[in-house]
Order: sequence, then structure tokens, then C-alpha cells
Amino acid sequence: MMRSDLLVFDEYVFGPVLATPVYTSAIHNLALAAYDSLAIFAVVDQATGSGSLMVNVEHSSDGRFWLLKNPSNLEINGGWNAFVANTPAAMWGYARGGLGPTLGHARLKIYFSAGGINGHVRIHVTMRDPRTLA
Repeated sequence: MMRSDLLVFDEYVFGPVLATPVYTSAIHNLALAAYDSLAIFAVVDQATGSGSLMVNVEHSSDGRFWLLKNPSNLEINGGWNAFVANTPAAMWGYARGGLGPTLGHARLKIYFSAGGINGHVRIHVTMRDPRTLA
């Protein structure tokens, strides 16, 4: 069941790639870690180039050292979520609880598939936990 829905990222970013990603604010770390199932909805607009948005969930026990929650897959992956310059595009992905429990802190790692792309990125997360009751 749905327990929370948050706008976790709403910024104009300048060329983040895998080597230099941007992250959700630390104020969301505890909320993102509270539930093991996350539905992630992203919108990219005002992009200066064409490419794909990539989003990973990372988690940590201390909020300082981070690990990928799902090392074998991105939650939002390039290819099917491509966008074109100056054309708004929406995409979604999810992180399932079946990958094991989430550590005490979680954040989203956000970057573009290619360098030199700037754009406005907005990410909403709906958090669910089937183990909890209404």
C-alpha cells in the first residue's frame, strides 16, 4: 500500500555523467530508506541535448559511505527513456524490496547518458511497503 509520495529532486543540472553525478538532498535520505518498494517518476525538460536519464538507488548504514541497492540494474535506465533537446519527456522506474532490505539511509544517484547535456530534472517517488497495514 502507498505510504508516502514525495518530490525528491527538482533542479536544473549541468552535465552530470556517471563520473560526476548529482544526488537527491540528504533531507530525503531517511524517508527514501523507510520503504523497500519505490516507484520513481522523472521528467526532463529544457534539455540542451539529446540523451537518456539514468537513476540508481544507493543506500548506506551511516549516510557517508554508499552502495548501489541494485548493482545489476539501474532503476531508470537509458534507451527506452531517451529525450530530445527542448522536448519534455517523462519516464519511470522502480526499486523492489525483493533485493533485500534497504539500509538506514537511501538516495538517488542521477546522471545523463552523455556529457554536455544540461536540463531541468524533476523526480517524484512513491514509496510502498506491502508488509505494513493501513
